[in-house]
Amino acid sequence: MGTPHGSSILTAVIWQSRDVWLFLSVIFLFILAFSRYAFPKVFAATYSPLKFFTLRSKEDFGTGLRILSIEYLHFTFVLSAATVFILLVFNDYLDDKAFLPAWLNPSDFGEGLLIWMGMSAVFVLLFMLRYLMISGFGQLFNLPNGISRHFQEAQSLNQVFVLFIWLVVTVTLYSQFYFPEFIFNTILITALSYLVYRQLNLYIKFLGTGGYSKLFIFSYLCTTEIIPALIAIKLLL
Repeated sequence: MGTPHGSSILTAVIWQSRDVWLFLSVIFLFILAFSRYAFPKVFAATYSPLKFFTLRSKEDFGTGLRILSIEYLHFTFVLSAATVFILLVFNDYLDDKAFLPAWLNPSDFGEGLLIWMGMSAVFVLLFMLRYLMISGFGQLFNLPNGISRHFQEAQSLNQVFVLFIWLVVTVTLYSQFYFPEFIFNTILITALSYLVYRQLNLYIKFLGTGGYSKLFIFSYLCTTEIIPALIAIKLLL
C-alpha cells in the first residue's frame, strides 16, 4: 500500500511543477506578443530564419542597434527569459541529475515567477559582461569596428535558436511533460551542433568584411567564442 501512495505524491509534485512552467510559458507568450507589437521591425529582424541561415556578410552585419538602447535591452531580456525557462524546466525534469541548486526549484506560482525573473535579470547582466569581454579582446585584437557587430550578430543567432528550443520545450509541456531520452539527447546534440554552426557563421561573415586574415579571425573567435563555450558546457555537464 505504501508504493501507490508514494507514487501519487511524486505525481502530484511533478504536475505541480508542470503547472508552474505552463504558467510561465503563458507569460512569455505575452512578452513575445508585446515585443511584436512594440518593436515590429526589430522583432522581424531578430527572429528571421533567413538571417539565421545566411552565411553572407551584408552591410547590416549585426542588428545595428545600440547596445544600451531600450530595444536592445528588451530583446536581451527576452533571450535571457527564454534561456532561463529552458534551463529551469530541464533542471526540474532531470531531478536526480539536476545541475542547478535545489532552491531554484519553485514550489508555487509566485516563487516560480520570482526565480524566473531574477535569473533572467542575472542573465542580462551576464550578456552585458560578455559584451565587455568582447570589447576588451576587440581592442586587444585591434577590431574596434567589429566589436558591436560581432556581439549583435552572435546574439541574433542565439535569439532564433533559443526561441526554437523554447517552442519544443513548451509543446512538450502542453502535451505531457515527458522528454523521451532520444528527444532529450537530440536537443543536446542540436545545441552542440548550433555552437559549431555559430562559430562557422561568424567566421565566414568576418571573412566577408575583409581586412583580416583567416588565422587572425580564427584566433579572435577562439578567444571570444570557442573557449567561453567550452567552459559553459563544462560547468553545465
